[in-house]
Amino acid sequence: MLIFTEDTFNIMFGAPSANKELFVRAIDKTTNEVVGFLGSIPRKLSIEGKRYNFIIPAWLAVHWKHQKKGLAKAMGKKMLEIGLEAGYEGGFALHEPEQHGVDTSRAVAREMGFPLERLVRIKQFVIRIFDVEKVATVVKLRWFEKFFFSFKQKVKAVRSSQVRIYEPKDLEQIYKLIEKLVERNQISIVPDYQDVKWMLENPKVICAVHEDKQGKIDGFAIVWE
Repeated sequence: MLIFTEDTFNIMFGAPSANKELFVRAIDKTTNEVVGFLGSIPRKLSIEGKRYNFIIPAWLAVHWKHQKKGLAKAMGKKMLEIGLEAGYEGGFALHEPEQHGVDTSRAVAREMGFPLERLVRIKQFVIRIFDVEKVATVVKLRWFEKFFFSFKQKVKAVRSSQVRIYEPKDLEQIYKLIEKLVERNQISIVPDYQDVKWMLENPKVICAVHEDKQGKIDGFAIVWE
């Protein structure tokens, strides 16, 4: 379970391309409180060189007291209706196998009569733990897992003249590199230029770049809390 702060929530949904219409809320009539939320992000998706206007259902949450009442499915159906009315050509989402988001997507697709296809299965992803003891207070770790992660929690200093922190003058090179990656990949998200600029200017975002021997940027990494 990922817990988002106001800052990280703003990074997800505060970009210039964000569409305020792509937010669905479930409100308890007795208390007038928001008990459910589904937010989507507009994105262009490149598939074999052709670009489509898609939306990404990026965050779905229902208050625990109101779960198993059909709120998630109802919000999903409403989001699909909004997307169709706005002229979007499709949508896709990333689902964790142990969560219920994929069940909601299947139910919405089934009831609305739209096909749902699995594009790719992510079999592995990397987690780096910086404080094993703190993580162990919220995630159950076996003794040998704690033992192993404790050796990996220290981060070695990078002493390379080719690696440095992002500077505003790097924006054009970074976006050109993104475009090259989009052209090379069979399927790729196409970030909006203004969104990339907005994110890199965000003080809560850290970007590191790698330069080749001629001083040209040939790689970058962006992180936030």
